[in-house]
Amino acid sequence: MLARLFILLLLALSAESVHAQFATPTLPFVQVGVAGTPGVGLQVGFAQPSGTVFTQEGALYADYAPRFFGDEGRLLVGLGLGGSIRVLRVLTVLADYDPGRYDLDVGFRFGPSFFFSFFETTAASKARSFRLFTEPFVRGSMRFNQRVVYVELGTQPSHLRAGLLLGL
Repeated sequence: MLARLFILLLLALSAESVHAQFATPTLPFVQVGVAGTPGVGLQVGFAQPSGTVFTQEGALYADYAPRFFGDEGRLLVGLGLGGSIRVLRVLTVLADYDPGRYDLDVGFRFGPSFFFSFFETTAASKARSFRLFTEPFVRGSMRFNQRVVYVELGTQPSHLRAGLLLGL
């Protein structure tokens, strides 16, 4: 009896995950992550899937580059609005592709950013204290059991971001 229970437990633990589940949630989700290059930062975002292959999203960025990073000691904060196309879902619709636990988004965000210099306030730093930015980005995500992790590469500092996608 105990041997049968052990074998059933081993089979259950080694079973493949269901491939019909997409990596990223199909409901609205929150994106929470840390960021790096050129400084260190945080990213918090919200995305609302729109149809099968599109998302509408917004993200708040914060990138801090201290003086010992070779910068003048600054904080860059931005708020971007935009959307993305879920590339692997397009392949699922067009070619019956099974993405498994992976997802890939290619998108674009734009919005205001604010630059704060802590040590040297020059005319150049004052001139760039406010600007509008445009950011193309690529986000890959992968489901690990009940968690979805992501890695995002974009043009707005911090350029490399990683964290969790949390379904609402």
